[in-house]
Amino acid sequence: MMTSQPETPPPNQIIIAASCYADATAVISMAAMLARWAGADLHGILVEQNMVPATERMFTTRLITPAGAQIAVPTIAQMRRLLAADARIFEAELAKMASLSRWTFERLQGDLMARTRAAAKPGDILLVGHHGFHRHLFYRHLGSVILIHNPGQAQHRAFDIATELARSQNAPLFICAAATDPEQRHLASIELEAMTRRADLPETIAHVFGSAAEILERINRSSAVAVIIDTQVGPFKSNADMGLLLDVARCPLVIVSSADAPLPNDRLKPEPDS
Repeated sequence: MMTSQPETPPPNQIIIAASCYADATAVISMAAMLARWAGADLHGILVEQNMVPATERMFTTRLITPAGAQIAVPTIAQMRRLLAADARIFEAELAKMASLSRWTFERLQGDLMARTRAAAKPGDILLVGHHGFHRHLFYRHLGSVILIHNPGQAQHRAFDIATELARSQNAPLFICAAATDPEQRHLASIELEAMTRRADLPETIAHVFGSAAEILERINRSSAVAVIIDTQVGPFKSNADMGLLLDVARCPLVIVSSADAPLPNDRLKPEPDS
């Protein structure tokens, strides 16, 4: 059930990016929901990262499974077969989930963030999958959708996506910002309070941190559903920043750029209740 409509121009594509199918599983259904909500196409990207150096370094090592068992490191040929199988499953799952959207799929080689961000066109929304474990620590923002806000910057599309994901995933919304001086902290507090009221979601939490590093530290202690960031306004912008966020969050990362003027109220209609 769609409970709201985007207030910003709809994206052309919702891009799902992952380096393996396990990472894609955590984000395909989420992306399909956003595609239906926004009236956008789905595009899947499986990125084959450089496996040769890593495999050579692990030549005499063994991998440890979550159950503690030791297994031999797969050869490059085996890894390529596994990746090909991942691509087939990824594409099939994308086709199944995209029943109401047009969809495409491709395989790329290189760095996950660099290749997928280069493939994204202006206005596209990029969801980078991560099938990380959730350390169930007892923090108030456990299992929340996390929106990273930059004080003084309009981030309508990121806010739209964060609130819709929180609704659809039945998760609390955690809005955070970093401010380094008292004046900026005051501004950030006012903005986050206004965003909390506008979200109109139960259990919405907002907090102003002293630095971007503190945001990363908090996310690292979370078990988040997804993290949303607008890379045009920051505070995290580069491919290295995005890679660090993904590693720290251990959950899908939603990357957007600042949108244009708000939509007229009748531009997109939510689906009727069923």
